[in-house]
Amino acid sequence: MSVPSEYAFSIPISATFFPDLAMRGTLAQIQAAAGDLANAERAALRVLSEDERSTDAMLALGMVYRRQKKLELARHALELALRLDATLPVAHSELAFVMLDEANLPGAARALERAATF
Repeated sequence: MSVPSEYAFSIPISATFFPDLAMRGTLAQIQAAAGDLANAERAALRVLSEDERSTDAMLALGMVYRRQKKLELARHALELALRLDATLPVAHSELAFVMLDEANLPGAARALERAATF
């Protein structure tokens, strides 16, 4: 599902306007959720090139890959984000959707339970 274009945040996320890495990672998540996958992926990769431990950017990348149906890449990005911070409810929820797409219902249920605890 994508957001109508009049609501999409479809400008590239620039370090000039957003020097804070966490903010840029969060904005990449917003772009992914809005369906602007190309800019979200580019922004997340740019943040990760500056900080490979950015959970915000790793989560955004997982969101992008899930929406692109690149399930193995999505799972990897989301699991890395959760290794760095196991208290990310959105990462657990996104991982649950990956597992649903993989027809792993028990795993999806566990991931949603973990998401609900935070």
